[in-house]
Amino acid sequence: MIGKVSSPPDISVVLPVYRTAEFLDPLYQRLSSVLKSQLLSYEFIFVDDASPDNAQEVLQRLVRQDPDVRIVSLNTNQGQHGAVMEGFRHAQGKIIAVMDADLQDEPEVIPKLLADLNERHPIVFAGRVGKYESAFRLWCSKLHKGLLFILTGLPRNAGMFFVCRSEVVKRLLGFRISRPFIPVLLARTGFPMLSLPVVRKKRTIGQSAYSHWKRFRMTFNALLCVLKTGPSFWVKIENEPKKETIKIQTEALRHHLHNREQIFYFDRKIKTTMIPEETPYNQKQVEALLQVLGLPKGAKILEVGCGMGRQTFLLAKRGYQVDGLDLVPYLLQKLHEYNKGRFAIRTFCCDVLDHPSEMDGQYDAVVGFFVLHHLDALHASFSAMARFLKPGGMMGFVEPNPYNLLYYFQILFSPRMTWKGDGGFIRMRKRILFHAMEQAGISPGPVIRFGFFPRFFVNCPRLTDLDTFLARVPFWNAFLPFQIFWGKLDTIPSKRT
Repeated sequence: MIGKVSSPPDISVVLPVYRTAEFLDPLYQRLSSVLKSQLLSYEFIFVDDASPDNAQEVLQRLVRQDPDVRIVSLNTNQGQHGAVMEGFRHAQGKIIAVMDADLQDEPEVIPKLLADLNERHPIVFAGRVGKYESAFRLWCSKLHKGLLFILTGLPRNAGMFFVCRSEVVKRLLGFRISRPFIPVLLARTGFPMLSLPVVRKKRTIGQSAYSHWKRFRMTFNALLCVLKTGPSFWVKIENEPKKETIKIQTEALRHHLHNREQIFYFDRKIKTTMIPEETPYNQKQVEALLQVLGLPKGAKILEVGCGMGRQTFLLAKRGYQVDGLDLVPYLLQKLHEYNKGRFAIRTFCCDVLDHPSEMDGQYDAVVGFFVLHHLDALHASFSAMARFLKPGGMMGFVEPNPYNLLYYFQILFSPRMTWKGDGGFIRMRKRILFHAMEQAGISPGPVIRFGFFPRFFVNCPRLTDLDTFLARVPFWNAFLPFQIFWGKLDTIPSKRT
């Protein structure tokens, strides 16, 4: 590497260089001007990805001109994402920015991205919009990004122009991936992501280094990256005193990242269906569960995943003592706003696996509505929830039916749903949940399925009775949209050590 930085700068800008020699001088001028206007100390890390043009000659001149310019030279072409990862290994800034070196990404956008970069949003993308390529390439790009959105929750217009905090890059470098695809890795870090729409200009000089074949390979690498960084991946941890590399199976880290993803998912994608309303649809779910559990009035209930109180208020209105537990602070804040002091509802903002010990053995029933499919570790979660119950306490959950095709279409076409956020409903099957319940000392009862029409039909007064009638037809019972998993605590769960 050529060039040195005396002290860590405010921002490191990583720029992969391949056949972009003619852009380097104007790029440097515009970048340095923008960052100086923001009163930021900086370093420019140009990664020469074995570029066949005279890029190295131009970069050497920039190093002599500005001590804050650094060059990382690669002997063989690693591709855009491999080059950026190499640049990350040399970046020292508190903030890291990544952009292309062909000026299709405008340096003047960086202050806009930095303005929204904070602890709440440690990754901010410049979302690509506009007609910056041919119609066919834009269509292929839309298909590619739409698929990644479904699989990982990555913003639909996210690309390789973004800013992030240094801790994001540290976690990113922990992935052991031979062919990295950086946007997917960013999504897998579990840090919240924000995308700001930015119009991208057409290339004015030369042609893109991405041929149709290279784009196909990029999509293949992206999907491979999704698979390799799935539920169980390996993380490299450096032991500083001994300089040893330790491989660990990341169950605890996976759960932590899952929780961060869920918080981000519900913190930024509030669905209108979560707003508390006394609709026939919501009341039907509450009545169906209460009928199965047979709880007496005044029973003490804990609702896990209470959200903004859509069912919580309906339970309290029916004379039950209700507490709520949720992982997302914003949802609990909205619950209290909607409550307006009507009901005495205590709320706990925590993970069921790490709840206050004062909650153990306090409840006659633990219930939840569409929450189990958002949990990461079902067996551990059921064991933790069993500790909430008094001896002989009841447990009941309303969940979507994976054999009903409606949910697949909802995730595919609803802009506020993703496979990463809601795809856990495919685990809501009898064999999986019964095993988890039995391991927790819960004796499961028979699965109850109900409902027929989607929400907007059920809320129509003329169709409510028809919905009930059709749900009673035995022929399609296995495919009804809602199912109740319930049971009774048989054995007192062991206390936490």
